[in-house]
Amino acid sequence: MGFHGGGWDYLNPAFGHQAFDWWMTSHTFAHSLGPMFALADMTAGGVFERFPKLTASFLEANCSWAPWLLGRLG
Repeated sequence: MGFHGGGWDYLNPAFGHQAFDWWMTSHTFAHSLGPMFALADMTAGGVFERFPKLTASFLEANCSWAPWLLGRLG
């Protein structure tokens, strides 16, 4: 399963189009925070435990945040 950030998030005003005046700022945060939210939700929500063979990718989000986020979730 792949997740790709980058669009405006109309469901979460914390980092969606409502939070930023500039498209560049919104685009920058959507590419990283969207996949971060998805990974946190899938991990904390038990998706990976329920489906142990599931492989997920979080695309165009860079990877520097992944060790930090997984450490915080642990």
